[in-house]
Amino acid sequence: MFRYFGEGQKGDMTFTGGNKAIRDHVADGEDLLLFQKQDRTGLLRFLGEFVCENTTREPAPDRLGKMRSAIVFHLVPVEAIAEAEAAEPYANQAEGGLDLAALRRAAVAAANTGDEEPAEGARRRIYQRSQAVRRYVLARAAGVCECCGEAAPFLRLNGQPYLEPHHIRRVSDGGPDDPRYVAGICPTCHRRIHHGVDGQAVNKRLGEIIRQKEPVQKIGSHGARRLERELV
Repeated sequence: MFRYFGEGQKGDMTFTGGNKAIRDHVADGEDLLLFQKQDRTGLLRFLGEFVCENTTREPAPDRLGKMRSAIVFHLVPVEAIAEAEAAEPYANQAEGGLDLAALRRAAVAAANTGDEEPAEGARRRIYQRSQAVRRYVLARAAGVCECCGEAAPFLRLNGQPYLEPHHIRRVSDGGPDDPRYVAGICPTCHRRIHHGVDGQAVNKRLGEIIRQKEPVQKIGSHGARRLERELV
């Protein structure tokens, strides 16, 4: 996990501008790409895609040397979250008997970054947030691929239909996301989107299908936010 200080030259840091964008990047559909400046050359080294788990505040001097309340973002690599999810495959599936509306409420809440939480256990918390989204999406799909409309190709060992969560707006499949932009799809459609010559077109069509199921109340400016300043 990386600790990343927020923006703000003088006085207490606030959740405006870049600070707000980093905190809300999951709900806004922005990838968080982390770069580290090399001391000797000044070149940037790409560290990967990250997710903001939470924020804390620490006393730190501002540009004038006066102590102020500084925002610190706790960033977790998406790759590590995906590995944790893969290690518990059956937990990724929807739990039978749970109310779909309750699952959706939990998923929507999971898309929002927590504020002022302890840094300890960040990776576990973000994994739990990711699982909440996956459970809802797979329950919403109800065993039918949300891309091609065909039934899941087979059942898991626990008897549940095998579908895979796909993040429509993001490059990586892993970590929490707004459930309005995640789909439960079959392995064939999933590979087609990521590796097929018509993958982008299929992904766009899938986005339209999910929009019919999930009314969009707020649409973020999907893109990638680069973090290039000093990491601590």
